[in-house]
Amino acid sequence: MDKNKKLVKQLHFIPPPYGGVSIYVKRLNERLNKDGYVSGAYYFAGKADESIEKSPLYDSFQWLSTKRFIPRFIKLIKETKQYKIVHSHFGLESTIFLWTLSFFLRKKIVVTVHNSWSENFYFSTNSINRFFLKQLAKTDITWIAVSEEARAQMQKLPVKFKNIRVIPAFIPNDSNYIEEDILSQSLIKFLNNKNILIVFYGHSFMKNGGHDVYGYNVAIEMFDELLKKYNNKLSLVMCIGEDDQVEINKLRNLAEEKGINQSIYWQIGAIKEMNALWKYTDIYIRPTSSDGDSVAVREALNLGIRVVASDVCIRPQGTILYHFNDISDFTNKVIECLNLEIEAPQQKDFYKEMLNVYKSINTSYLFE
Repeated sequence: MDKNKKLVKQLHFIPPPYGGVSIYVKRLNERLNKDGYVSGAYYFAGKADESIEKSPLYDSFQWLSTKRFIPRFIKLIKETKQYKIVHSHFGLESTIFLWTLSFFLRKKIVVTVHNSWSENFYFSTNSINRFFLKQLAKTDITWIAVSEEARAQMQKLPVKFKNIRVIPAFIPNDSNYIEEDILSQSLIKFLNNKNILIVFYGHSFMKNGGHDVYGYNVAIEMFDELLKKYNNKLSLVMCIGEDDQVEINKLRNLAEEKGINQSIYWQIGAIKEMNALWKYTDIYIRPTSSDGDSVAVREALNLGIRVVASDVCIRPQGTILYHFNDISDFTNKVIECLNLEIEAPQQKDFYKEMLNVYKSINTSYLFE
């Protein structure tokens, strides 16, 4: 294989900040390079490790703004000129940039839609983005949705997508870590109390259609009901990625009112290596009001952790579903889950599926 040829530029940043998409991009980029397929990505200046900032495979990330189209596009050309493929992980955003790369520079474009909000996005975005989305769909572009729901949302749009593949954004985490470097001493002490551990994770306090996307309040209300019904000792870790003290205090006050705060650990800020927490976890709860294909759900299942999630979308095999907005059913499903012995389901190799996409659209690249 010609090592001088660069395969793909991932048009997205790696952590920090931590989220399902940035973690996936990091793992995809690292795995490709490990396997000898040169892949680049982006980082936020001042937040990444020095080794990342000095690497020729990474560039400082700036949001693609149409207000500064010319200077931003010139920068994008420089960042992607050595790559055969540009793979955007920003869904249906920034289509003018992608169309220009495709039409004028003949770049191969891959777009992954990581959520199920395409319909809401399309009708709220500006006319320029809608116009270039339609133009982009006419080109030889590869569309990927992370779930059947995400694909169905795209197919509802007045845009003629030629073909939409479904490839979940999941690559198992095989990194090594030292627990004390990842988890705080107070969290480690909380985890060592030998209680049954339930974990909740919310990336931010975003809303979709007026609903709290991640279901913070629902998690606390369910845990309150669970403590009333289940005899064994239970603990809940509330992992909150966004340090919004106003919203966090509302949640703390709710827990105090219900008298359950002593059984909750408030983890504010992302955990760099979730495996450090997963190894203590008995159940992962996902009470989302809308969802794509969750990296956290697949990761938990892959490690043999029981998962209870809302039925707002098709979930990976092995997930226990409860009726959305039904706290009683949510609580009962968690109790049911506590009494189950499960084995980690066999996961497809989604990394290989993604690699095969790159191979199929770029036959000029010399694959082994």
